[in-house]
Amino acid sequence: MYRIINNICPDYLKNFVSYTSCRDIRSANCNQLYTPKPNCELFRKSFIYSGAAIWNSLPLHVKNATSVNTFKC
Repeated sequence: MYRIINNICPDYLKNFVSYTSCRDIRSANCNQLYTPKPNCELFRKSFIYSGAAIWNSLPLHVKNATSVNTFKC
């Protein structure tokens, strides 16, 4: 997900990710991803759902990493 968010991936992967609308004016960085509602258990295990859910659960300092190596650490 880090590579998709920071445009370091193939173009076809960028179509799978969309951001949520930012309702909190105080937050400087609204980088939450849209997590679609799963209709079945199979979709819950898919890249689209699980990738967005895991990304949203990461702390802000991890999401704002400056490089891939920093993100991995």
